[in-house]
Amino acid sequence: MSKKTRSHEHRVEIRTPLERVWQALVDPKDVTNWYVLEARITPGKGGRYWVSFGPKQDGEARIEHWEPPVRLRLVQIPHDDKSSKLSEPIAEEYFLERQGDLTVLRMVQSGIPDTADWDDYFDGTKDGWDLFFAGLGHYLEYHPGQAREQIQLVSRSKGSPEELMKRLCGDKGLCLEKPCEALQAGQVARLDTAGGQRFRGKVYFARPRSLGMDLEELDHAYLDTGVLGSGEGAIVMVTVSVYGARSDQAASLRNHWHGWFEKLFP
Repeated sequence: MSKKTRSHEHRVEIRTPLERVWQALVDPKDVTNWYVLEARITPGKGGRYWVSFGPKQDGEARIEHWEPPVRLRLVQIPHDDKSSKLSEPIAEEYFLERQGDLTVLRMVQSGIPDTADWDDYFDGTKDGWDLFFAGLGHYLEYHPGQAREQIQLVSRSKGSPEELMKRLCGDKGLCLEKPCEALQAGQVARLDTAGGQRFRGKVYFARPRSLGMDLEELDHAYLDTGVLGSGEGAIVMVTVSVYGARSDQAASLRNHWHGWFEKLFP
């Protein structure tokens, strides 16, 4: 008897032509401008879709359905003992639809085992895809085709996602004017970091354990933060995607943010 699985669905509206959104999903250069650090994609049914967030953080999928520019289905290729023993593969299926001057992108991730040892993966990808798609919308709105430079801070810390997020956004971290759960997509927020930088910008995504927002003062850079997992294995992540800004601005920001982040999460 096969084990039960679960899925989650995501939807985003982007004021960009349908063909351009499709390109952002399947062109390796575009994919690295809003999603991962590296990508290698062999287009067409039976092709491969390989992405990497960094050392030992890569994944590969087989392209099972390729219908430009409206449908893409990826089936994960197992890369460890845990994923190779699944009763059915984990899949990502993307649907694109034109509605007036909007493109509606919908994605369903399915095949995730409905067991406790997969809860962190389920919760992390459920919030993660909403955060990534918010970043995709920001990229296509402000910086289509522009290469990005990433500033990334990562720490493994003890605590619940809510506790860690509260610490990150508090007066010794991002100094966000309101808790994440009090923010809404579309509104403008302000933050004054512990490193002394002041920013304002539109909120693209806000949940108790994650945030995505524009940073106007840094040529509309994109900030996304989140907490994956819980307890002793929780991972706190802060990423700033810088587009078009001078390299010295990015270097200065990296130095300042590393300083307060390491004190906050030693």
